Amino acid sequence: MTKNNDSTPRARRLEFENLENRELLSVSPIMPIDDVAETRNVAIYGTTNTIEPIKFTLPEEFANELSNAVGEPYKLAQPKISTATSTTKTISVEWNAISDAVDYNVMYRISTDKTFTTVEHVTGTTFTITNLTPSASYYVKVVAKGDGVDTLDSVDTSSKTVKTQALKALAQPKISTFTATTNSIEVNWNSVADAVNYDVMYRKSTDKAYTTVENVSATNYKLENLDAGSSYYFKIVANGDNEVTKDSADTSSKTIKTVALQKLATPKVTAGATTTKSIEFSWTRFPAPLITTFSIVFLRTKNLRRSNTSRTRTSLLRTSFRAPLITLR
Repeated sequence: MTKNNDSTPRARRLEFENLENRELLSVSPIMPIDDVAETRNVAIYGTTNTIEPIKFTLPEEFANELSNAVGEPYKLAQPKISTATSTTKTISVEWNAISDAVDYNVMYRISTDKTFTTVEHVTGTTFTITNLTPSASYYVKVVAKGDGVDTLDSVDTSSKTVKTQALKALAQPKISTFTATTNSIEVNWNSVADAVNYDVMYRKSTDKAYTTVENVSATNYKLENLDAGSSYYFKIVANGDNEVTKDSADTSSKTIKTVALQKLATPKVTAGATTTKSIEFSWTRFPAPLITTFSIVFLRTKNLRRSNTSRTRTSLLRTSFRAPLITLR
């Protein structure tokens, strides 16, 4: 059944098929009807291509169309979502076009909420909802908007459940090689596909909390000012873009120990020239960079006599020298 609007609201032109002889029956204008609600089997008159009038009984399924024809606005059918696709943060829906719809409202809500968000005045029959939560279920429905005069908005009872896709977890990088000194550790790890950058996490074995160096763009990093001869736990996290990928786990760690300070042997001292007030001596030289300075420790003794009792006073003197040769005066 097709409805064509004329300028006069109550004098509409209806075209429908005569169900008995398959003739196209044209009725214009419609005769007044007292009670539109009781039009399930009303007889109407019209003309075909002859002068003779025809009496036609309107089938029940056309009752609403007849009500519309006499000037009552009618409710549009609710669009049905035919296809729905999703990404991690978007849902795209498509629905069937509704005749006489001015435009459409797209309504959606996450399954854990009670209130729908409405996007109004959508033209066309497709729409993409953005800024959604990954791996979440959403209820989506479409409402056909009427003009408020001849057509009313459709109902919004039917909705479609669509789930956004989950973020892809990146693999955790593995430390491949490392270099340790007495106060530094440099670590190298494998590159992870789709990683934006990396976080380097470390802690001393005696500590509980990790220190994090964030947003490292390379696949290596050097930590300095560490304690010599101490064990450190290291782990690397690959950072995702939070659009398609999420950060890797941080469960796997590697233990690396800094080099302990080397205890040097005592240098061998060789006495040199002496005078009444000076002593010159030298000692074994060690290769650089093991030695930066030498600490000289010597004893000075002096005999004291008091009340026929003899004892020795000893003084311990310490100083530092850069050269392996010194004269004490």
